Amino acid sequence: MSDPSENGYPHGENFGQVAVRATAAIGEILDQNAGRTIVIVSHHIVNRTYLATLLGIGVGKARTVSLENCGISVIVREGDKTAVNTLNASFHLQGLAA
Repeated sequence: MSDPSENGYPHGENFGQVAVRATAAIGEILDQNAGRTIVIVSHHIVNRTYLATLLGIGVGKARTVSLENCGISVIVREGDKTAVNTLNASFHLQGLAA
């Protein structure tokens, strides 16, 4: 049996499949916008699997990547290297009612 954290949701993609799709799509967006500052907004699982891949912890541990709703993660690409610069910043949400 596979790692349950990689299973995703019944009848949908598993985390590994999401990570492959997200990495390809985000890579293409970054390539098309080289040298520019852009914003990519996505679903929680897409964000978690992509960030887990970049952080080198693997898709099986994507659930351990803590992300707040509306949290901001900053990804920097220089040449052929992509890295997480900021993970889950939520300072802009301080003082807002839940």
